[in-house]
Amino acid sequence: MTLFKKYPFFAFLVIATDAIAIVSSFVLAYKIRFSGILIPINKGVASFEGYLQAMAVVVPIYLIFFRFYGLYQPERHVRRIYELLNLVKAVTLATLCLMALTFIYRDYSYSRIVFLLAWLLLIFAGCLGRYFLIQLEYLLRQHKARRKVLLIGANRNSRDLIKWAKENPHYGQDIIGILSNDHEVGKHFEKISILGSLNNFGKILEEHQIDEVIVTD
Repeated sequence: MTLFKKYPFFAFLVIATDAIAIVSSFVLAYKIRFSGILIPINKGVASFEGYLQAMAVVVPIYLIFFRFYGLYQPERHVRRIYELLNLVKAVTLATLCLMALTFIYRDYSYSRIVFLLAWLLLIFAGCLGRYFLIQLEYLLRQHKARRKVLLIGANRNSRDLIKWAKENPHYGQDIIGILSNDHEVGKHFEKISILGSLNNFGKILEEHQIDEVIVTD
């Protein structure tokens, strides 16, 4: 059972956090651009309502790019640093796409500087939001959304996995047993019980309600 399926609010929280980061970045970018403090205003102040109305298009485009880069997959089998790098790529491509659209749409003149500032701000806000969400995910996995893992094979790979699971409890994986044809049932391998042989695979899955199986041979 994935974290998103067990805790649907977490999936909503991820998307909501991204949406808030997008809108906040554009609002702040608008304020910085037209405050006159950092950048001189030569052509007047653009209407804030025009940018606010554009969020109805801007937010979905960013979310689509986020989805394209796999940022909303229930189980993201990538290192967290690569997830943040994918976020940067998604923000960059979405911003370029929106800037291209402003050349086509002529009913309102959008400042390119606002988009560039929003790009920088959204990278920062998006990475910061994702960092806290990752910590929340670790917390949920460590205390709530734990997964029962069954290993097939008792060898060096199994020993390394058992050690890793013990040293990284925030990933929420509990190795509850091992299936092995070379060890007697009831014995232990690295303090993990030998539950049976491969012939007992289906029975063990059902009895222990296994969430994940790892073949180590």
